[in-house]
Amino acid sequence: MCSLHWRLVPLDLQKAVWAAYATGQEIRKDPSPEYLAAATAAIEAVEEARKELGLSWARIVEDCVLVRTDNGAIAGPLFAREKK
Repeated sequence: MCSLHWRLVPLDLQKAVWAAYATGQEIRKDPSPEYLAAATAAIEAVEEARKELGLSWARIVEDCVLVRTDNGAIAGPLFAREKK
């Protein structure tokens, strides 16, 4: 997952992904069931954030600096723009 999308993942899910990650699993092709579940939840969280913001994937990539704040809000330059 790119850093842009990773920033849309809530901190608790980020921690779950890293807690389940085993060094070299992507080389050995043997991720644990816990890692796969955490990664899937992170991917789903990105999709939920995209829908919540009403953004297309192209718009997310265009802005490239969305972040999830400590309180769970999503912030970035796109929120400073005027709505058309």
